[in-house]
Amino acid sequence: MSFSTFTASAPKRRKHRPIKHARPSLDSLVSNARQELAQNDWSAGTKHLLQEALKRLGSFTNDSTGVHILCLGLGSPNASVNARMQLALLLDICDALSIKPSQVSIYDPVFSEEDLEFLKRLEFDLLSEASKVPAPETHVISTFPTILYMPHCDREVYESVLRSNWTPRGLSEVILLANRLMDYVENQPERRLQAESPHLLNLAPCLECTLLPEFKPHSTAFNNLAIQRIPLPVAQDVCTRKFAQEA
Repeated sequence: MSFSTFTASAPKRRKHRPIKHARPSLDSLVSNARQELAQNDWSAGTKHLLQEALKRLGSFTNDSTGVHILCLGLGSPNASVNARMQLALLLDICDALSIKPSQVSIYDPVFSEEDLEFLKRLEFDLLSEASKVPAPETHVISTFPTILYMPHCDREVYESVLRSNWTPRGLSEVILLANRLMDYVENQPERRLQAESPHLLNLAPCLECTLLPEFKPHSTAFNNLAIQRIPLPVAQDVCTRKFAQEA
């Protein structure tokens, strides 16, 4: 057999299996989210708007260390990019206003074990299932001023929080950083809102509202969020109204 006529068989190609990279830790993912916010003027602008709103609260002094935050409906930072960006903003707000971790109460039923462990390391006040009597969304705010940080919550949760704090002081000493409540009024039949969300229906048209600008790197993380508040005289008037089911 002549080597000149011999054809070697092609070697068998091995299938290249994708290399599995270790998933970054939640600490790393949140740190990256904070870095992304820091590189964008959006975060600084949002914190400025929040500080200006706080200055208009009756009980607020130039010392913001007494400000508390109640955070509901954040979502799972471990599972959601949007939740991580929202948590990054929460941490930035705490730094900007010198709010201690113990002054931040937080709850979401979707928190995973990894989420809870991470939030414990932050030393936040976790409103756990065990302490959910009453439910966190019926939490009565007793320390003022307070930021209600409720990104993209269901209408029912907003209604529950408003109902539980339906006093002139309870409404006027709170900054709501949440979905623009007027959207619910504009997009739902009034009869339905009267039956299911009367507090939201009565309060939303009276709120001073500043819609946050679009955050283009993650447009769905903060879309439709607004800083909302109600002056004390208006809150006093709103709280005297009788709802249809109470008449």
